[in-house]
Amino acid sequence: KVFLVQDGPSVEDIVVESDFKDRLHNFLEEQDESFSAREKVILYERLMTDDGRTLRDIADQFAISRERVRQVELALLKKLKNDINEEMKFDLVR
Repeated sequence: KVFLVQDGPSVEDIVVESDFKDRLHNFLEEQDESFSAREKVILYERLMTDDGRTLRDIADQFAISRERVRQVELALLKKLKNDINEEMKFDLVR
C-alpha cells in the first residue's frame, strides 16, 4: 500500500475552521452595535478573512501605529470572549 502524505491542513481542520468562522460571523452580526467602525474593520480584516491583512496595512489605513492596532485587536478578542461566555451561560440557564 502506498500512503500519500498531505501537506497543509486536513479536510477536518478546514471544515472546523470554516464552521468556527461562520459561527463567529453570525455572533458578530448579532453584536454589531457594540463595535465601532474601526473595531469592525480590524476584527474582520485581521480575523475573518482567509488572508488576514497585516498590522501595518491596517495601521496605515487608519493612520495609527501597528501597536495600537494590536491593542485594539486584543481588546476586541477579550470583549468577544466575555460576550461568548455570557451567551453560553445564558444558554445553559434556559
